[in-house]
Order: sequence, then structure tokens, then C-alpha cells
Amino acid sequence: TTGGGLLGVLLPHLDFPSVLELFLPKSFTNQEFMNALFHPRVALQSEFLGYSQPRVTAPYSYPNTWGNAYGLLVPFFVYAWFGKDAGWRRLVGPFILLASAIPVVYSLNRGLWLGIAVSAIWVVLRRLAAGDVRALFAVSIAAVAVVVAIFATPLGTLIDSRLSTPHSNERRQDTVVQVFATTWASSPVLGYGGTRQMVGNFTSIAGGGTPGCHQCSAPPLGTQGFLWGLVFMTGFVGATLMLLFLGIQTVINARRRTPLALLASTVLVSSVFYFLFYDALDLPMLVTMMTIGLASREHVPLAGTT
Repeated sequence: TTGGGLLGVLLPHLDFPSVLELFLPKSFTNQEFMNALFHPRVALQSEFLGYSQPRVTAPYSYPNTWGNAYGLLVPFFVYAWFGKDAGWRRLVGPFILLASAIPVVYSLNRGLWLGIAVSAIWVVLRRLAAGDVRALFAVSIAAVAVVVAIFATPLGTLIDSRLSTPHSNERRQDTVVQVFATTWASSPVLGYGGTRQMVGNFTSIAGGGTPGCHQCSAPPLGTQGFLWGLVFMTGFVGATLMLLFLGIQTVINARRRTPLALLASTVLVSSVFYFLFYDALDLPMLVTMMTIGLASREHVPLAGTT
């Protein structure tokens, strides 16, 4: 993920046809959604800052997927590369994390920036509860190193520009309000089973996107965050059951003090946080469920054992 992100920063216009794409009809692969799935590219252009700015995607399809995957995989990286048995990886790990700060900033993913802070705070609180203050020192040192690296370079200016241009906030809020209102009014128990494209935009049924203003159209209902997708697609009952399942798994692992349990609870807390901003029906959901499976091996007896 770090390598793909750095490639997206250095060569943002790099793209090429996939082998599968060569055998599929262009009428199929030229569709915007299908093109994102079948046509490899390392970055997508955005205009959040008032000018064209690449947002890293490699090796995923969308910038938000990159951010979500990075946020969920960082705990795995720390677990594998900074543990007692990591060997030579403990020497290389800090440099990889520091290098990854570059695509993290260039991804323009504010949700990721907040999510990293949420993960770090959770780890510190869990370790302090266990009587271990080393995590607090480690996170503090890492935070200082990242802050110095960012604000001693042009990355700081890019962060300031992104925070001062929150163009997508109102669009996201309007989508969430419409999702809750529509689901509650027509299908609160079962939901709609999938997303729905709105006609027009939030101010006019005649308005919509144009080649020069893609943001002028309303996003499909059930997007802009997996939590809102859960509500719209499965109703309030399905969304509640999903959150309850993840909450129970988080509590189970938060009550245990093994390194794998800390990893699992951190990933689960981060995953639910990212539900607010990102659509998780891709690698992020796979990582979340894989985490639950890995952690269950510590507290579920295997067949034939006592």
C-alpha cells in the first residue's frame, strides 16, 4: 500500500490496460464504474483544492479505498514489524511508516487522518489500562517525527489547503439526511437491498452533474459511508445487527490483553470509525472479518481440544 501510494505521488498519470480488460468489450470497460475496476491506475485527479490534484489509488480502485485499507492495515504492520520476533524488520519498519506519510497526505483523505489518531488513542488507552506506559511514549515519539516531517516539507501546506476547502462536507451531510429520511419513510425494516441514484441534486430535480462539475450531481443514496449504506440497503434492523456484532467482537478482544487481541480491537474500532466516511464493501470488509477470524483462534477452543 505504501509502495502504490508513493508510485501515485511520483507518477500520478500512470495507467495501463489490464489483461482482463483486453478481452472485454469496450462498451463494458468504458463505463466509469467498470473502468475503475478493470483499468489499473495509480492515481485519480480531483479538484478539491480548486485545481487538479492527484489522489493516490494504487493498488486499489479508488482513493478512499486506499485510505481505508491503509488505516486498517497499519495495526497489522506494527504488529508484524515492531514485535519482539520481528528481527531485521524492526529496523526497517520506522522508515516505511515515515515514507508512507507522503501518500497519506497526498491522498487528501481527512477520514484517514482522523482514523490514524483514533487508532493511536485506542492503543494508548488500552495499554495504559494494562499498566504499560511504553505505548504512550512510542506513539508520542512517532507523532513528533511525523509532525516534524510534514511541516518541514511542502506536505504541511497541502494539509492546510485540504482542511480549508471542505467542499464535500455539505454533500455528505445532505446524503446522510436523505438516506435516513427515505429509509424511515418507506422501508425501515428491510431497507432497499442496494443503492439508488437520485434525480437531480439536493436543491433541484432539474440539476445534475456536468462534464465540468461532477460534484453538482447528488451521489447515490447508500454511498458516502458504509454505515449509511447499511441503513439504506438493510434497513435499521440490519444496520443495528451488524454494529452489534462488531461491538461484541470489540468487547471480547478489549477484555483480553494479548498482542493479537489488541490488534483485533484496534482494527475493529478503526473499521467502525471508517464506516462514517468510506464504503467498505471491498478489501476493508475482508480485513475486518479476517481480523475477527484471527482473533477467535485465541479464545475459541479447537475441535478435539479442551
